This record gives sequence, C-alpha cells and structure tokens, in this order.
Amino acid sequence: MSLQGQRIVVVGGTSGIGLAVADAAAREGAEVVVASRRRESVDAALKQLPQGVAGDVLDVTSETAVQAFFARTGAFDHLVFTVNRAGGTALAATVDYSVNLDGTATADDLAAGAVLAGRRTAELMDHWG
Repeated sequence: MSLQGQRIVVVGGTSGIGLAVADAAAREGAEVVVASRRRESVDAALKQLPQGVAGDVLDVTSETAVQAFFARTGAFDHLVFTVNRAGGTALAATVDYSVNLDGTATADDLAAGAVLAGRRTAELMDHWG
C-alpha cells in the first residue's frame, strides 16, 4: 500500500512510536500532521521530521480543543492515535472516564482522548482510507 498522496494525522506524533510513524509516513510520501499537548513538543518534533510535516497543539481531554483541532486540520485519510497519558498519570485507569451525550467530557486518560478524537474525525476521513 502506497502512502503517496495520503493525508495522515498522528495524535501523539511528537515522540516515541507516534514520532516514528510520522517519520516513516512522511518518507513514504504522505502528507503528515502531528499533534501533541505541548507546543514545545510539536516544535521539537518538527525539527526532527522531514520537511513539509505540519504540527499543531491538541489537548485530547478537551472536546472543544478536539473540535477546533480537526476543524483546522480538515480532511484526511488516516488517523493514528498514540497518546500514552493524555495529561494524566502513567498508570491512568482506562475505565475512569465519561463522554456525555452533550459533548462534555471527564477525560483523565488515553481512552477518553481516543473517544473524543474518534467522534470528531468520522466526517473528515475518506471512507476508503
């Protein structure tokens, strides 16, 4: 499968596995956007990644921030979610969260962040991506 011409968003893409995925995808011809909670992390990652990779700040524990991020990001083909802490403790319980029907959230761990990101991406992704 070629990544040429594919647009890939890597949430948690500024370190570890996410950074490696972003690097590999960019080198295979994908248009890559990395996101992280801290601007410093985004800036540091962009210095390491191939030219043309974009980056933005995203707090996945905030529904408002997730909505704004994906509104800015626009359409894409693939979402990679590698957040390991989402601002919580390293041993955050993945069952201690809630996402309410009105879009508000109590999100202290990576599972809630994945839910919030997933809820906002369905309309932006290519259905065959």
